[in-house]
Amino acid sequence: MRTLFLLLTLLCPTATLAQVLGYACAFEQICVERLSCQPSDLEVLVNSTSETAATLTTGGRELTAQILRDPSLEARSYVTGLEFNTIHLLTIFRDGGARFTIHTPVSDLQSMVHIGQCEIAP
Repeated sequence: MRTLFLLLTLLCPTATLAQVLGYACAFEQICVERLSCQPSDLEVLVNSTSETAATLTTGGRELTAQILRDPSLEARSYVTGLEFNTIHLLTIFRDGGARFTIHTPVSDLQSMVHIGQCEIAP
């Protein structure tokens, strides 16, 4: 699947990130602010509901997100409002590399970053 994503990116660079409607993402590491990274098995499914909105599904929760597109089409980001006392930010880069960041208002723990890959969902 990643090969298909990379092939599409090379053949139609202006179309791929603009037209993809869904992704399946797997994250192998979690890094907690001020602490070292640890293994992670987090998965996030992305389903675009319109040109500007998507649903992120993770851990049995559905999060409503706004889609932010990089004008150069090098990346696409999804950001939620304050849901479950947390803001979620998913960024997928052209090569499928991804960062899923969780921001909380707790004073001693402010962000966690999951590092992984996303593929176009079937």
